[in-house]
Amino acid sequence: MGLINKIDNDCKRENGNKIIVLKDKKGGKSTFVLENLTKQLITEIDIENCVYKSKLLNLRCDFGIETNETIYFVELKGSDFHQGFKQLYETIIDMQHCFKGKQIKARLVLSTISKPEILKRDEYYRRLAKKISFIPKQNDHLIFNSNTIKEQYI
Repeated sequence: MGLINKIDNDCKRENGNKIIVLKDKKGGKSTFVLENLTKQLITEIDIENCVYKSKLLNLRCDFGIETNETIYFVELKGSDFHQGFKQLYETIIDMQHCFKGKQIKARLVLSTISKPEILKRDEYYRRLAKKISFIPKQNDHLIFNSNTIKEQYI
């Protein structure tokens, strides 16, 4: 079991809006947008600033989004993809027991990507892909993009 045994309710926010937008609270350009087409109740989790606030760790991702069947771990980053993949990996390793039975998905939003082909050679990309049962033909478990990732939840 990791550092986190249970997620404090103060770190969670229920949201039934059609559009859910996660932005870096420090003013970065990266954004994650979830289109909640059926307006189901979804739980936003402030991982970096609340769950791990007193832990003095910088190896955790920014947010989680929990649906009935899935937990999305979201990291909003500048250009350091290695650090972003590492933060996602470390967070999933530490918190996966809090989401038993849920499908795990990781999202890395970078403000810039200079050479996307290099990212897939990163050690933590490979670890993360293996950890979340990444299937090459069904590549929606691990997604990275520049500026914005937008996806639909039905």
